[in-house]
Amino acid sequence: LQSALESVIHLLYGDLQSRGVVLRRELDAVPRIRGDRPKLGQVFISLLSRAANAIPTSRPGHIIVRLAEIGSEVAVSFTDDGVGLDEDTLGRIFEPFEAADHIASGGFDLAIADEIVRRHGGRIEALSAKDGGSTFTVFLPSRSTVPLPVMLAQPLEEAARGVVLFIDDERYLLNAYQRAFGKRFEVICADGGEAAIRILEEIGELDVVLCDLVMPRVDGVEVYSWVRQNRPELLDRFVVVTGGQNVER
Repeated sequence: LQSALESVIHLLYGDLQSRGVVLRRELDAVPRIRGDRPKLGQVFISLLSRAANAIPTSRPGHIIVRLAEIGSEVAVSFTDDGVGLDEDTLGRIFEPFEAADHIASGGFDLAIADEIVRRHGGRIEALSAKDGGSTFTVFLPSRSTVPLPVMLAQPLEEAARGVVLFIDDERYLLNAYQRAFGKRFEVICADGGEAAIRILEEIGELDVVLCDLVMPRVDGVEVYSWVRQNRPELLDRFVVVTGGQNVER
């Protein structure tokens, strides 16, 4: 976890500096855990980004990243001195798209982060004061407490014809996806969110759905909401793709 956190901090450090945010590390030595490093990295990116976005750009801010062992768990926390959350917002902070946009809480990211942590046998706890400051803590079981089954990788030839749905409003990107992946996978392309929902209503099994976030009329948020309501079995196969740097929703 220490290495994973250092990688995330290194990735976001330039952005934090440009915002005038001072980051302090308090990373204790903790037991190794069993988990998916890239997905946990996504969780840490979401929480560190949320902490940074909660700090007004009009003043310097501080973030403390802590790593510690607590009983049979390891805890990773992100504490900021930014805009706090009221009780109502705090109660629905992990619901998709429900977080308060004006503090860039990242409701979409936090809903996914919460699901990833739950699948690791852990939980995320959030504490905040309306007058300022928040702490989000990820609790994960140590390696010795929750043995996970060993998943044997399938030979490439057995998995080579998986079905992938690409959703984007840029035709040149859909063509590029078809060229890049068409030889190994069955590729289905949806030109925009409306077309994607029509396809999702008709098609059965899908291995992966890659969906652009910013699209006219029906965007990636709305497609995700539809999937959540109508095809929940696809949630852990739904990947958001965006080239946008500043997306507000």
